[in-house]
Amino acid sequence: MVRLQILALVAAPWFSRPLLAQSDSTSINKSPVVSAGATLLPAISVVRGSVSEMVNGRRAPLVGATVLWAGTSVGTVTDSVGRFLLSAQPATNRLVVSYVGYQSDTLKVTNPAAEVAVTLRTEQTLQEVTVSGAPGQ
Repeated sequence: MVRLQILALVAAPWFSRPLLAQSDSTSINKSPVVSAGATLLPAISVVRGSVSEMVNGRRAPLVGATVLWAGTSVGTVTDSVGRFLLSAQPATNRLVVSYVGYQSDTLKVTNPAAEVAVTLRTEQTLQEVTVSGAPGQ
C-alpha cells in the first residue's frame, strides 16, 4: 500500500485540472484509506466559463466582466483571457453576467460540470454630443 499525503490543493492555470501538492512519500492505492471517525466533505462543484464580445464577426474576450449568482453577492470577474471560475451555489442556478457598455445577460446553469460560454452584446450606441460654452457663463 502506498500512502499519498495531500498538503494543498493548488489552482492550476485556467481550465486545467487542479494540481495536488504532495509530500516526498507518494504512492497510489486503488482503495482509499479512511481512518475511523474521519469526516468526509462533499466535493465542491465549480462553474467554469468565458465571457466574450463579437468584434468583426469574431469572439474577443471581455476582461473584467462581472459574473454573479442571481440574488446573491457571490461572484467573480473574468481574467485576462475572459475566463472565470466560480463555486456553485445551491440556492440558485442563474448567473448574471455584466460589463459596462454591454447588455447584461442572465442564464440558467443546468450542468455545473459543463463550461459556460457567454457573448455579451453592446448596448445601443448613443449619438455624439458636442458641448460648448462661452467664457464667463
